[in-house]
Amino acid sequence: MSLFAFAAGVASVIALSASTALAQSPNLDVTWALDGYDLTVGDPFYLTITANHPDGYHVIFPDLPEDWEGFEVRGQTPVPTVTQPDRTQTSAQTYEMALFLPGDHQTPEIPVTFRAPDGQLFEEEVPQRIIQINSILQDGDEELRDIRPQSDIAVPSLLPWGVGGLAALVLLALATFLLWRRFRPESALPMATAPVRTPFEVAMAQLDHIEALDLVAQGRFKEHFTLISETIRAYLLGEFDVPAPDLTTTEASIALRSADVSTVAALEAVAILQSCDIVKFTKLTPQAGPSLEAVNKARVAIEEMRPTPPPPEPLDLEPAKAASA
Repeated sequence: MSLFAFAAGVASVIALSASTALAQSPNLDVTWALDGYDLTVGDPFYLTITANHPDGYHVIFPDLPEDWEGFEVRGQTPVPTVTQPDRTQTSAQTYEMALFLPGDHQTPEIPVTFRAPDGQLFEEEVPQRIIQINSILQDGDEELRDIRPQSDIAVPSLLPWGVGGLAALVLLALATFLLWRRFRPESALPMATAPVRTPFEVAMAQLDHIEALDLVAQGRFKEHFTLISETIRAYLLGEFDVPAPDLTTTEASIALRSADVSTVAALEAVAILQSCDIVKFTKLTPQAGPSLEAVNKARVAIEEMRPTPPPPEPLDLEPAKAASA
C-alpha cells in the first residue's frame, strides 16, 4: 500500500468519526428568541440564541460580524448559564441588531459548537427565523397634499351671555370659599400626610411581598421572576432616573453606565435581570432553591447600588451657650 493511499484511508476514518459524533450529539438543542415586536426600519431589536445541553458541556456561540448579510450587529452579550431540575443546562447569547429595509428578513444559517467534557466537539445549526420589518410610511402617504386653510367659525350671539354667566359663577364660588375660610371651625385643621417612602424602602417592601406570595412552591416561576425583575427596574427608575421598566435588559445595562452607581453593583443587577429574562421568555423551569435565592440576590444588589445617605447636619448650639451665659 502506498503512503498516499494510507493517508487517504486515515483521513476518511477521521471524517467518518467526526460525522458520527455530530449525528450522535446527546440532547443538544438551539433556538432563536426575539425580544421586540412591531419593528420598523432602524429599530433596535435583540435576538438570543438559547442552547440546551447536558451538564459539563461548553457552548461556543458564533461571533457575528457587524454586517451580517443585511443585519447590522451592534453588540453581543453572553447570558449566565442556568441549571435545570433534570441537571441539564441552558446557555444563551444575545445579539443587538437592526434592519434598514422593510419586509421579511430571514436569518442566515449559522452553527453553534458544543464541547463535551472529554473534548469531543458537536455542532448544531440554529434554525432560521423570519424577522418582519415594517415601513415607517403608511399606505397613501406617498403624495404631498396642500395644507387646508383654517375654517371660519361663526361666533354665536349668545357667547357674551355665556361668558358673563361663567364669570358670575366663579365670583360666587370665590365668595363662598372666603366666607368658609373666615368662619370655619377650629377643628378643621389640615391632616398630617403620611411620610413618603424612598425608592429603597419601596423595593425592600416589594421583595418581602414576593417572598410572602410563595409563588415558587406553587410552581409559578414566571410570575416569581417577573416580579423580581419589575422590582429592580422600578428601583433603577426611582433612584437613578434610569427608565428601566421601558427598556430591554441590554438597553438598561447601557443606560446604567452613565448613572451614579458602581460598576460592580450595576453588573450584578444586570445579571439578575438576565436570569429573570431566561425564565420569562423561554419554557425553562428553574430549580426551587436558586429561584428562592434570587430574592436575596436582588436585595443584596439593591443595597449595593443604594447611594450613601448624606451625613446629618451638626446642631447649632451657639444660641444655647449664649443664653446660659
